[in-house]
Amino acid sequence: MFVKYGGSSVEGYSQVADNVSEVIIRGPEGGGGGGRGGGNYQADSNNTRSLAIVPAQKGSGNVERVAPIPIPSSSSSSSSSSSSSSSGAATMLISESQNSGFYADYELKEEIGLGSTSTCYRCLRRKDRREFACKVINKQEVEAKFITTGLEQFFLEIKILKTLDHPNIIKLQDSYETSTNIYMVIELMRGGELFDHVVEKGTLSEEEASVIVRKITSAVAHMHAQNIIHRDLKPENLLLTSKDPTTCEVKLIDFGLAKVMNEKVAKSFLGTKGYLAPEMLQRNSYSKAVDIWALGCIVFVLLCGCLPFDDDATKITSESAARKKFALRFPKWATNLSPSAKDLLVNLLDVDPKTRLTAEQAMSHPWVCGRTVQPNNYLQSPSVYGARRQEQRAIESRRQQEETPPAAYPGGGGIRGGGRDRDRGGAVAGGGLGEATGNRPRKNSI
Repeated sequence: MFVKYGGSSVEGYSQVADNVSEVIIRGPEGGGGGGRGGGNYQADSNNTRSLAIVPAQKGSGNVERVAPIPIPSSSSSSSSSSSSSSSGAATMLISESQNSGFYADYELKEEIGLGSTSTCYRCLRRKDRREFACKVINKQEVEAKFITTGLEQFFLEIKILKTLDHPNIIKLQDSYETSTNIYMVIELMRGGELFDHVVEKGTLSEEEASVIVRKITSAVAHMHAQNIIHRDLKPENLLLTSKDPTTCEVKLIDFGLAKVMNEKVAKSFLGTKGYLAPEMLQRNSYSKAVDIWALGCIVFVLLCGCLPFDDDATKITSESAARKKFALRFPKWATNLSPSAKDLLVNLLDVDPKTRLTAEQAMSHPWVCGRTVQPNNYLQSPSVYGARRQEQRAIESRRQQEETPPAAYPGGGGIRGGGRDRDRGGAVAGGGLGEATGNRPRKNSI
């Protein structure tokens, strides 16, 4: 294997021989030229950088190799160099045994996603050339950014994904850890977000919506049966396996804020605005019922095209204030929604977590089972959601251009702003689909 290296007296390409243990990509460390201790990045026309080659210790009996991490462009190099110089640490340090670990089993390909402390790549399993996604987490960056929680939530996410086995929950294929990185090999989701697919399709019948809700609810029920709470259910965390409508499957992703409920309740204030349950906004302890509230919000968006309530995460001071704030109303364009669908929403979005449906109870609801759906009833939600989603993405794009985005929670899948979690470093992210206004329904037991 050949790598580009820089030195005080020579620069060129060199083969990594048996006496090479690591190749370290470093940021500026006090200026000066490239070489073994560090130095500035030196990007050339082939988009390579100066690398420090470190001899292996004698008698190690191991030949190490360079990890084939794609090198970012020179513009991103300068950004990486800046963050690296502030911490005085290497931007990326990869050292893998030639005959073991991630690189013995997989081949890393192009970058497909970027987070604050991790990068997602497409990868191929060597034995059968099957495609997967691989999230590479830089341990040093995580520990530097999240001092109190560090890598704890990543390891918990891996543990949770290994526990769950459901056709509508993303599957963790493999995981690896080195001194510098964690590798999570997961299903490659090529179909994009479920709700974007609905918008592109242009139509959604109540019967089709019932099938989708049944699958999502089944995933939540499986998760809760394993005593796991997700705490960040939202449309963005529902992806499709492919773009083929005849074969694609919806999958629940992003367990970065998930928790194993060893106790009956949790206390951390985290999640996404617009999907936070009243008890969480009251800063009370909460149970798995917060996932059911978020599920209700997802179902409402699917059927009505907007969020059911004001998209805000301000603290609620009393039970009466919660009931006033979360009085459920349906928009005027959802008048053709069947009574059974409305009844499901009323019971999912019950302000009292003790009387709110459980996931198992929701699975038995006649609308979710498909028995009481209104046939040939096409909803207006795709066009409503599409317009609001487009508007929200334009706002987010302008915000990212005008100001520095807030730090992302290490286990999550996107930019998160708001308050840090008291015991796990979580955060509250923005939603932004607008709320519904209209008539308040009665709670029935259909």
